[in-house]
Amino acid sequence: MQAAGRAIFVPQGEMVFNQGEHHDGIFIIRRGQVRVYYSAPSGREITLAYWTPGHFIGGPEISGCGVHMWSGMAIEDCEIIAMSRVTLQKLLVQIPPFALAIITG
Repeated sequence: MQAAGRAIFVPQGEMVFNQGEHHDGIFIIRRGQVRVYYSAPSGREITLAYWTPGHFIGGPEISGCGVHMWSGMAIEDCEIIAMSRVTLQKLLVQIPPFALAIITG
């Protein structure tokens, strides 16, 4: 699975993805922790979750081409696998257990 994506390093305090940006896949956390939050029109940030190694973030637009509905920030140095929408769709068809894992997630 790791070979299907692109490894990226995201330093603590940097953004993995931003609310409103074009969406093209998911991010799998290999090391570190990511805070996912929603920025309200008032400017208030509402934390949705803290994600750790083994989790994927950046959904639910895993098969579409929408925009991120929330943001993800590294709260510690992170190693992340970025998996494009096209690659993700191929893997979902080729590896049924992977598809079930994504659905469960």
